[in-house]
Amino acid sequence: MSVSLQKCAEIIGQENVQKLIDAFPGERVYLKREFRDIQSRNKIILDDFYSNDLNRMELALKYSLSVSTIDKIIREGAKR
Repeated sequence: MSVSLQKCAEIIGQENVQKLIDAFPGERVYLKREFRDIQSRNKIILDDFYSNDLNRMELALKYSLSVSTIDKIIREGAKR
């Protein structure tokens, strides 16, 4: 989904939009659905996997990740 710079300016202000343009000139910027550090997200995913009996596909859908990313999180969590 693409959002216009005008819409961004309405939400965060023209000055902040200009800061983004200056920091990432000509680049695409991807914004995740929610702001959470990866370690916290992965812990929640592992909790869902082990406690809530969600399978890999359900986790991938719930967290908007690929199944291979979920597999990697589970493998790394098992190493700890």
